[in-house]
Amino acid sequence: MYLKEEATNHLVEILSLQELFDPLHPNMSARYHYVEEVQGPEIFAKKNLAFLSGEALS
Repeated sequence: MYLKEEATNHLVEILSLQELFDPLHPNMSARYHYVEEVQGPEIFAKKNLAFLSGEALS
């Protein structure tokens, strides 16, 4: 599943749907999606991510 980082509009690949759906954890593991190059996982704050349509997660 992909979301976008609101500040940069970059695509972010979600690595754990369980982390995404857990309302008690404000952060989750994901990685930037750049063309064909696989990026390393990073921690992203859910408040900085949105659905591709632009709708906020919360």
